[in-house]
Amino acid sequence: RPDVAGLQDSTGKTPLHHLCSSYSENYVPDKNGGVPVQLAFLEISKGLCRASPSTVNLEDKEEMTAVEYALFSDLNLKAVRCIQKACEKDWKERRVQARGGSHDAIRKNLLVESQRNSERLNKELMELSQSAMETSVSLLKAGSPKLPSMVGPLPSVRPRSARTRRAAVAA
Repeated sequence: RPDVAGLQDSTGKTPLHHLCSSYSENYVPDKNGGVPVQLAFLEISKGLCRASPSTVNLEDKEEMTAVEYALFSDLNLKAVRCIQKACEKDWKERRVQARGGSHDAIRKNLLVESQRNSERLNKELMELSQSAMETSVSLLKAGSPKLPSMVGPLPSVRPRSARTRRAAVAA
């Protein structure tokens, strides 16, 4: 049944995990019409991968994937490669689905916000510089021997509020 192929048990294992970890040691060819273990494994593993392709890369509570169990079992390379191909296909599909998704949107919003902050800081620094220069020139014209130090604090990047961060992510 395809609907149970993706279920995890209390240890986090899917049917594919169980198949890969113990199938070859429990398989009895005599009970299965003499079909060799490798052929039987390939047929079942392909069926499980087709029935629940999004679960082939799941890790159990021991942080093991089905393909890792297959590597440690007595299965031949062709059987392991079948599971590995399903894992590769799943990752490629996930990568395609993620394009233009949240990571790209957040990166773009952070870049826009950074540019705005840079423009604001440049403007404030230019205004302060212009003001200090005008004050210095007027004092020099008036014959004052001392020039004033910069008045007021330097502009700084204001921390973003939670609302601003949420708005940036939502944009």
